[in-house]
Amino acid sequence: MKTRYFIFCSLVLLSLLFTACEYDNYSAPDCFLTGKVTYNGKPYVFDGNTNVLRVYQKGFGKTDNGVSIRISEDGSFSQLLFPGKYYMTLANQQYPFQFADFTSLGAGLGYDTLEFDIDSNKEMEFEVIPYYLIDSVTYLPLDETSTTLNVTVYFRRNPDSRLPEELPKVQRAFVFAGINEHINSATLLTKASRPLSVTDIGDVTMRLELNKYRSSTYYVNNYRDFMYFRVGLALDAEYVASGYYIFSDLYRVENVPYVNE
Repeated sequence: MKTRYFIFCSLVLLSLLFTACEYDNYSAPDCFLTGKVTYNGKPYVFDGNTNVLRVYQKGFGKTDNGVSIRISEDGSFSQLLFPGKYYMTLANQQYPFQFADFTSLGAGLGYDTLEFDIDSNKEMEFEVIPYYLIDSVTYLPLDETSTTLNVTVYFRRNPDSRLPEELPKVQRAFVFAGINEHINSATLLTKASRPLSVTDIGDVTMRLELNKYRSSTYYVNNYRDFMYFRVGLALDAEYVASGYYIFSDLYRVENVPYVNE
């Protein structure tokens, strides 16, 4: 009897093992969906900390909440998918720009959906139309006597005719500063401007205290003599979701002195 019981248990274990192997042997996703976000044919500087694009599938007896696709700071994206039919839309937020390919259905109602098939690697390109354009960013060079990084941003309303006549106001500008090129809204060291109320054209100067760059609150044992920064414009939070910015290009600052905490 014990022998039969042992054989029975062994067969059950073998059955479970083979079943597990079958699950493990499903093909992995092997289709790369890649692309870029542009404006006027040029890569659009994006906030690499926020997810905007979402893809999902229908059917299969399940509810698919979608896969978020991260857009990098240089406007590029890449996502590995299984072959099949997909639907793409935007996360249900109000942005400081419009996507030309995704029409808003109204505040809180989401966006249009784009249908596409993928059975091999696929490239896509989407155009965004920012509400404001950053014309230039300037900063004063640093030397051993410097205690602040003084950054000035010049910006204006985007005259693109595809935008609505009334746009949310620019309410603040920010300097996001860090030790590497991955500068986005998750960067801890920031400096905000005074409150703004701009709908046409504006400029503002921000002064980042260099002792904060050395502070362990932001970067431990930071002895670097350089830093990176971007400027971000924050629009009226009543019309644009908090945490979404219009970003400048990336800047590298040399000769950062060591200023004690």
